[in-house]
Amino acid sequence: MIRTRLADLKHLIYAVLALLILVVLGEVGLRIYDSYTGQITRSDIFDQGIVHRSWTTHHALKPSETQQSPTVGETPGVTVRINSLGLRGDEIVVPKPPGVYRIVCLGDERTLATEVPEEETFAGQLEALLQQYTRQRVEVVNAGVPGYCPLLSYLQVKHQLAALQADVFVMNFDMSDVADDYHYRRMTAMSRDGLPLNCTHPKLLPAPNTGASPDCELLLLLQWGKRTASELVADNIGDGEADNISVATGRYAWLKDDPPDWSPYIEQSMEPLQQLKTLTRGLFADLIVAAGPVPWQICPTASGGEALRNEIGVPVGTHCASRRPFQILADYCQQETITMCDTSPAFQASDVPATLFQEETLGYSREGHRLYARELAKRILRNSAGIWERPQSSSHSQPAPQATTHRDPRSTPQ
Repeated sequence: MIRTRLADLKHLIYAVLALLILVVLGEVGLRIYDSYTGQITRSDIFDQGIVHRSWTTHHALKPSETQQSPTVGETPGVTVRINSLGLRGDEIVVPKPPGVYRIVCLGDERTLATEVPEEETFAGQLEALLQQYTRQRVEVVNAGVPGYCPLLSYLQVKHQLAALQADVFVMNFDMSDVADDYHYRRMTAMSRDGLPLNCTHPKLLPAPNTGASPDCELLLLLQWGKRTASELVADNIGDGEADNISVATGRYAWLKDDPPDWSPYIEQSMEPLQQLKTLTRGLFADLIVAAGPVPWQICPTASGGEALRNEIGVPVGTHCASRRPFQILADYCQQETITMCDTSPAFQASDVPATLFQEETLGYSREGHRLYARELAKRILRNSAGIWERPQSSSHSQPAPQATTHRDPRSTPQ
């Protein structure tokens, strides 16, 4: 009897050890795979290496970090430098030196643009374009953070960027911002007047004792399991649920030619633009709201990666031709007398629109960043008067945007 029990215990121990070995091997294998592909963690911005949780803006870039972005498809990774202020690029002098014209670009991962080198982002190219038109030193700051929307960008300016003494803030409105606002607004503390105060990441707050170890979230095996389960659930979502703003595969549903009624969510997502205008004017800076299209608003074959399309619920070959999202944003900016730069007509006019976007991400390609920068430069030259003049030389590597008659930067957008 005793020998039988010992034999059973022995087999149980062997089984437990074998299971542990399989778990360790699975974890090691996933980490090796993820180090080359980023496929496991790329859906969670807090596992990308350059983002940390924040008490004021939910999350932010880690200061003084330098990392290599992962290779995605055939696109090689690039070096991403984060300065001591948690912004991409060189260190920024504070207070601003005399003779510097400073522009701060706000936005999400398409503004940060870790897929391309710093100088090839639209922020980097905008600096080079505008420098041709002034003897002052132009400095364009890339303040993009993955997952940001106007709500978080407002808090970013309020808590972090006011000291930069920017002359112009450019709020790059992305088509995912409506769903992002819906997500982060629930965590945002508001004043009695309805102004955002702070958005604290929930994992920084005390949580009920669930018995689970916080270290469990560090296991890629668990992340992979959760993601796989979520994908299985998403595959079984009915047609009605595909328009649900809280579902990952429904976050772009408002772009459809026959969209669901997201009026309350759209209105809420744009409220911070008016609040940002008031804040930036108090900082003696101009505000420009810029909008760019997602790939399938321009070309059904752009960003055709099947894994990417499945993740966001937009099948390959989808083309959303409706101008309604851009018109809604333009109408709001006109109502609030905010200058707007709509770059989508320039994207639509391209002879090769698919080349303006990355293949495996929703970001712009090098050519897309170049086009976006040119359109934004035209708007800044038109609206920020006082320092611009004709370019000193026409022998530039790329043609500069045409300067036009200056307007009052506070006037209603055309």
